[in-house]
Amino acid sequence: MGAWDAYVASYDKQGALRWVSTVGGSGNDFAYDVTTAPGRVLVTGYYEGSVSVATKKLPAAGGREVFVVEFDAATGAPRWGRGFAGTSGESGQGVAVDKKGEVIVVGFHGGPLDFGSGVLAPKTSTAGFVAKLSADGQTLRWARSDDGTAAWDIDIGPTGNLFVASRFGVGTDLGQGTLQSEGSQDGLLLKLAPQNGAILWYRQQGGTDSDLALGVTVDGQGNSYVVGIGGPAMD
Repeated sequence: MGAWDAYVASYDKQGALRWVSTVGGSGNDFAYDVTTAPGRVLVTGYYEGSVSVATKKLPAAGGREVFVVEFDAATGAPRWGRGFAGTSGESGQGVAVDKKGEVIVVGFHGGPLDFGSGVLAPKTSTAGFVAKLSADGQTLRWARSDDGTAAWDIDIGPTGNLFVASRFGVGTDLGQGTLQSEGSQDGLLLKLAPQNGAILWYRQQGGTDSDLALGVTVDGQGNSYVVGIGGPAMD
């Protein structure tokens, strides 16, 4: 085990501990987000070095690698795990489950990263990714990567559209023209189509300082709410 292991803990209604499970190996491992679906608990983060989940060894390429793990909600036993290895600093930051039970994970990568449909190779030092997996985690539905961004959180609207909290730097291009940040980086909210990840719209938040969108939720009417960090000149 490394110096740090990722963990997920479950408590009952009275606050009594039900179970604790870990994701850990030879390096440092961090969990950043968790979500539930009936009978299921999904966790994402990053791992370093050699890690095995449900007897399966996750791939490693020498840096920080993205993981998604499903646990049994009743016992905490791991059901399956997927690792996505790159050559630089990669991390899963947010995870959600749609009405079909399929899993969407968001995060960032600093080098080539392959979810199974071909290598996503950023042209900038950091790129945000969104990847959709089948309910059993074994089949990639689609993946996208956007240069100059970093995705931090995801939620799903009432009609299935995906809302991603992110950030971007100067000169980021989302395929709809170049975005210009007000400062070194601005917060970014993306609305994506669930069937292919296409951008439906985006909104930026920022001022002359460095600003980040770090969390997002969507209500039953489809209104989205984004939170983050902004300087005094934020608009």
